[in-house]
Amino acid sequence: MTSSVESAAIRRALGAVEAHLRASDGAEALLARREAGLAAPGDAAAVDAEAAAVLAAQHDDGSWGGGLLDTAEALLALHELWEGENRGSGQIERGLDWLRTRRGLPGRFGEPCDPRRHEVALCHHFLGGFFSPAPPQPSLEAVRLACGAPVPGDATVRLVASCVALQAKLRWGRYGRDVELHLEGLRRIVDLWDARDGLFTMPGFVAAVAALADAPDPESREAAARGIATLVGAQRADGTWPDVDLFQVMELLERAARTDNATPAVNAALHRSAVMLAVSIQEDGTWGLHAGTRRTLIGWRVLRYAARMQEEKSG
Repeated sequence: MTSSVESAAIRRALGAVEAHLRASDGAEALLARREAGLAAPGDAAAVDAEAAAVLAAQHDDGSWGGGLLDTAEALLALHELWEGENRGSGQIERGLDWLRTRRGLPGRFGEPCDPRRHEVALCHHFLGGFFSPAPPQPSLEAVRLACGAPVPGDATVRLVASCVALQAKLRWGRYGRDVELHLEGLRRIVDLWDARDGLFTMPGFVAAVAALADAPDPESREAAARGIATLVGAQRADGTWPDVDLFQVMELLERAARTDNATPAVNAALHRSAVMLAVSIQEDGTWGLHAGTRRTLIGWRVLRYAARMQEEKSG
């Protein structure tokens, strides 16, 4: 496509997804309308109702279903719905405290040790602060993230779940020695990109970079920037990435760009992905709801960001 054709396709796709979101009353539509400054009467109450529904599913022990990933994603959803303001009556604290009980337990990423992992300091002898989603056996089956991305493979599921749990702690301002140790391990993963075969997969790498991007310390932020640059360099010409779901990477890059970490390379990567979104959008203004509705919100954010970049260039 020429640049003018791409711009027109992005604008058309943005209009289609916005029409879908205007007609919807789900959490993703509420968030999109709020971000766009187009909240409808009753949207604030609807957001409160969405948050209440999430809280109602919390167990007495503070978890959501006793699952590490489910609990972490529920805490992240509440942070987004409440715009970072803790409006709970101790539920957030209990959820975060439950996450901490999973730290360092058997079944965390880095187990068992083998000569190669030990040589590169990516086994449990060197990694600290990681959370365990389940005992070492049986092997974990594939999971699907809130963004709809599939995560296959036992070791990858354990790494990704731990990274999402770390993100929940970071977003809610929990930062201590255990968090520092976890971030140290993720920085090591970023620096092992060229030797990754047999150590970690693309979904695990993206999850590690996403957690580093939420960290407050300069060392982790610099590692996140290196990881993002690595991902941008790995993007295909069609806007996708090999061996990882498009929406998992787009969510990371769009959030990085939106939180003052935009670079020309990141902007170019988001533009390429926006073109892919424009040519793959369905008639209903989504990219398919089989993998969850959050993909619609992520796609809207990327298209909106790309459209704004085009406006700034033309203006």
